[in-house]
Amino acid sequence: MLGSERLLLSMPRASVQVQPKCVASILFSEITRSKFLGAILQVLTAVLLFFPSLRLHGFFLSAFLSLRFSSYGLAALTGLLPYHPCSCAGFIGRLSWGWHEIVTSVMLVSSCIGIWFSLRLKTTK
Repeated sequence: MLGSERLLLSMPRASVQVQPKCVASILFSEITRSKFLGAILQVLTAVLLFFPSLRLHGFFLSAFLSLRFSSYGLAALTGLLPYHPCSCAGFIGRLSWGWHEIVTSVMLVSSCIGIWFSLRLKTTK
C-alpha cells in the first residue's frame, strides 16, 4: 500500500469530501486542490488589505474567497453534495449551513462595499 493510500484510509470519514464530478470540476480547479492554498490566500488577503496601495486587490481577493465558500455552502444546503464537512473553527464551526451562508454573505457584501469605496476614492484623487 502506498503512503498516500494509507493516509487516506486512516483519515476520519469527515475529512474526505465526495462530490459529483460535474460539481467538482466547476467548484475546484486543479490549482485549488492544494492543501495550503486556502490558508495562503487568506494570509495574502490580510497583507493586501493592510497596505493602502494594494487594498483594492485585497477586497477583490476577499470577495472571491467569500463567493467560493458561499457556492460550497449553497451546494451543501441544496443537497447537491452527498457529504459536506465543515472545517471552520471556533463558534463558526458550530453554526448550521444556513448561518454559514448568512456570515459568508455579510463578508461578501463587506468586500463589495470595500471595492466600491476603494474605486470611488481612486477616481476622486
